[in-house]
Amino acid sequence: MAKGDIERVNGDNLLYRLFLNLLDGDDAVSAPLIDAMIRATAIWFPPQIYSQLPVLLPWVVRDPACRPRTVAGKRTPDEWSSPNADGYLRDDNSLIKNIPKSLEVVGPPESPLRGSLLGNAFVASHVWREVNLEDLASRDPRLNSFVPNLVWLPKQIAKLSDREGGKMQEALKRTSWALYRHAAVSDHLQNTVEDIWKLIPEPAAGPTIDPAYLNFFQVTDKFVTSRLTSLREVIQLCRSVLDETPLQKTGRISTRYFEKLPTLEKHVVGRFWSQIALYDSPG
Repeated sequence: MAKGDIERVNGDNLLYRLFLNLLDGDDAVSAPLIDAMIRATAIWFPPQIYSQLPVLLPWVVRDPACRPRTVAGKRTPDEWSSPNADGYLRDDNSLIKNIPKSLEVVGPPESPLRGSLLGNAFVASHVWREVNLEDLASRDPRLNSFVPNLVWLPKQIAKLSDREGGKMQEALKRTSWALYRHAAVSDHLQNTVEDIWKLIPEPAAGPTIDPAYLNFFQVTDKFVTSRLTSLREVIQLCRSVLDETPLQKTGRISTRYFEKLPTLEKHVVGRFWSQIALYDSPG
C-alpha cells in the first residue's frame, strides 16, 4: 500500500472509540467508568438557578442551518441571530455554549474542575437529545435551554452522551431527574415548567450520583439579573412592534434580530411575545 493511501489516525476519535468499547462492555466495567466520568467532567447549573430561570434563553432556538453552508453548489448567507418564522432567534448552539463562560465551577475537594472557569473543548450537551422518538429537543425553544436538559461535557464525553439510549445518556438523564424534577420553582413559573416536563420521559430506574460529588457553575446575582434583563429587552422589542412605538436598540439584542423581527406579521410577534413573557418575573 502506498504511503499516501494509509489513513491518519485522529487522536480524539481514537479516545472516543476506546470509551465506547468500554461503555458497551460488561456493566461491572461500564457502570463505575460512567460514574467516574460524570463526577470528573460534567458541569451542571445548580437547582437554585432552575427555580428562578428554568429556561435560560426562552427566545432562542437551535437551527444549524442559520450558518453558511453549501447547498446545490451555492453558499447560503449567514443568518445567525435572525428570527425564524415564529420569532425565535436562530442559534447554532453558540449562545447556549457560552452562557456559563464567566462562572466559576464549584465541586467536591477532589474535583479537577473545582475553582476553574470553562475553557476550550467543552460542549453544551442536551441530556434529552430526542423527544417523541425522533424530534430533537434543541429544536424546541422550551427544551433548548431548559436547565435540566443542559450539561457541559468535554467533547469526546459529549459524543458518548449523544448515543440515543446509550448508557452514558441514561446515566445523565437519571442524574438530571434526581437534581431538578422535584426542585422548587417560583410560583409564577410552576405551570409553565410542569408543561415542559411533560415533553420529556422519565428515565429508567438505575443508580444516581449524590449531588455532593457533582460539579456546578457558581451562579451570581449579576448572572441572574443579566439573563432577566436580556429577556425583558426582547419582550419590550415585541411590545414596541405590536404598539407601533419607536424601537429602542440595546446592546443585548443583535442588530440582525432587531431589524428583522419587526418584518414578521403582527399576529406572529404577538404569539411569540405571549410565549416568552411567561418566563418574566411578576412586578
